[in-house]
Amino acid sequence: MSIQKNQYVIYGVKLPYNHFSEEEHEALDKYIDSAFKIDDINPGGVHVLADGMNGKYVILGRCLKKSSDHQSIDMFECDDPSLSAEKEIADVLLKHLFDINPEQNKLMFVTHYR
Repeated sequence: MSIQKNQYVIYGVKLPYNHFSEEEHEALDKYIDSAFKIDDINPGGVHVLADGMNGKYVILGRCLKKSSDHQSIDMFECDDPSLSAEKEIADVLLKHLFDINPEQNKLMFVTHYR
């Protein structure tokens, strides 16, 4: 069995893995990216990182930067995220698709294993 590791800078929300039912997890699948496709960072506009390995979290949001498999993000620069277009997009999409209150969203740096 192999393990993939990517790093992400995401504007969104982190929820407990069990926040979603099994059927809801299946509906999230279309927003989960490939560890190997560096350019495919926002399928459907929203990005989902589901901790299927340990069952601790699901992160929903707008991916701003992603590393290649087993690589690192060396640097990330961003204007004030509270004013960025990505924040506005994430706030609208997460509210519309998942009824997430935009006040819950924040900028996160995540090392994600799958």
